[in-house]
Amino acid sequence: MLRRGKALIIGGGISGKLVARVLSEFFQEVIIFERDSEPHGPFPRKGVPQGKHIHALLFAGANGLEELFPGITEKYSASGAVKINSTQDIAWFHHGVWKLRFVGDYTTILQTRPHLEWHIEQYVKSIRNVTIQYSQNVQNFLILKKKIELLESK
Repeated sequence: MLRRGKALIIGGGISGKLVARVLSEFFQEVIIFERDSEPHGPFPRKGVPQGKHIHALLFAGANGLEELFPGITEKYSASGAVKINSTQDIAWFHHGVWKLRFVGDYTTILQTRPHLEWHIEQYVKSIRNVTIQYSQNVQNFLILKKKIELLESK
């Protein structure tokens, strides 16, 4: 497949990392500009105010991640994520009433956001044509263009 030149992603959160994974198949080089410093473990990031909250990864999301990053489900499960039965184990108050629990096959994976993002980041870092530039605060696209030109000249 003929690959295009370079893709730039501003923001290295979960969405930015997922976009980088997909674009890595279509571009020669993918660069993520992330304003936070490089994480050294599954810890909350300054740029993610809701990062300490529990995150519920629903069935479709878990399957999508597994398709993009084969083996990720096993890795985050082995390191602390908890799988629950969504139709039995969740008390859900919606539109003024408690929803009935029932026996069903839907699962949800519970973990902290830093835990999930850390595992995604490890996979993204292993993609040879993707790089993450940490501590990059993009405020002006023209300055960003100059930074890219400097990177290309190296």
